[in-house]
Amino acid sequence: MNKFDELKRNRFIKKLRSNAIAIVTGQIEIHSAYFKMNYLLGRINEIKVFEEIDLSIFETCYNEIQSHPIGDERKLCNK
Repeated sequence: MNKFDELKRNRFIKKLRSNAIAIVTGQIEIHSAYFKMNYLLGRINEIKVFEEIDLSIFETCYNEIQSHPIGDERKLCNK
């Protein structure tokens, strides 16, 4: 991994952390947060895979909710 990739990966990790904090503090809807986490984890894993941390929970949750509408589309659906 070269220096540029390392900087890019660290930037994505910071975004991942910020998103996790937003989830815990209720600043972002959980549905949207899983899409964002999945995206960020994918970008991080393209550079170098997390070997010491098991993040499979995000993949599991993403697979469960990916077919559900997000944002304003959710308001158009019946409960």
